[in-house]
Amino acid sequence: VFAGGTDLLSKMKRRELAPKYLIDLNGIPDLRLIKYEKEKGLRIGAATPLNEIMESSVVSKHYPILTEAVSKMASTQVRNIGTIGGNLCNAVPSADTAPPLIVLGAQLKLISFQKERMVLVEDFFKGPDRTILNPSELVSEIQIPPPLSGARGTYLKHTLRREMDLAIVGVAVYLALDSKRQICKDVKI
Repeated sequence: VFAGGTDLLSKMKRRELAPKYLIDLNGIPDLRLIKYEKEKGLRIGAATPLNEIMESSVVSKHYPILTEAVSKMASTQVRNIGTIGGNLCNAVPSADTAPPLIVLGAQLKLISFQKERMVLVEDFFKGPDRTILNPSELVSEIQIPPPLSGARGTYLKHTLRREMDLAIVGVAVYLALDSKRQICKDVKI
């Protein structure tokens, strides 16, 4: 299954993968959404293109660390096609969306014919190119809890070149202070 297919098609071109069938998920509207509710937080469909996330006023207002990370990814052309679900499901160590989603406490909704389950982004990865997805499952959406009051974050990316390069190291930092900005309520790196 694929939505953007930017990594999949490259692997097929290099003959690293030769799937018998390809199933395009782009026609499923529930997989392409950005929806924010004050009490529940943000829901992003797994097939949502990265540029839609980067350009979303809702995302930049409530989760600027995610906007920052996506803006450092690839070219505009790749971000127009590549999806947040694909960036996570490829399970590559250079996935730019993973660090900010982890520090934000995001969960993935995994669905199959039999059931659906929620898993924290940090528990989704088993190692490079490996996730906990069962063969019959797919990621349908990313759910991010409401931001903490007084919280700020940033995403730092080290690359060999300056732009449009894969991260050698990507680090997200998230810090929440009390209303007087004197006491740290939470920190995640």
